[in-house]
Amino acid sequence: MHPLSTEAVTNIVGRADLIAALAVLGGLLICIRAIEAAGGRRLAWLAALAAITTLGVFAKESAVVIVGVIGCTAVRITLGKARRPRSTTKIKGRSPNGAREAGRDGARRASRAKALGEPPP
Repeated sequence: MHPLSTEAVTNIVGRADLIAALAVLGGLLICIRAIEAAGGRRLAWLAALAAITTLGVFAKESAVVIVGVIGCTAVRITLGKARRPRSTTKIKGRSPNGAREAGRDGARRASRAKALGEPPP
């Protein structure tokens, strides 16, 4: 017997791909939250990560790529925090990115004055 319409069969088969993709993307988000959390919250996020990874791998084997995604994300976030400490203190009336911010502020003021018909600052 052959069904008259194959859309129902196609939808069921394609569902595994969607579940695997959502598991990988959800795992990436959960991994980021787990890295930023501490204590008991980190354990809860890691348990959620294990659950969504299991769900994704059982849906389709291609979801095992989540292991590599998690590793790359953890390394990137850890190195990013170690390399670029963000300073919020102002030195001599300037922020750490003083020249860039001053240029942006000047451009904003000039475009605002032009739009309002005022003389440039």
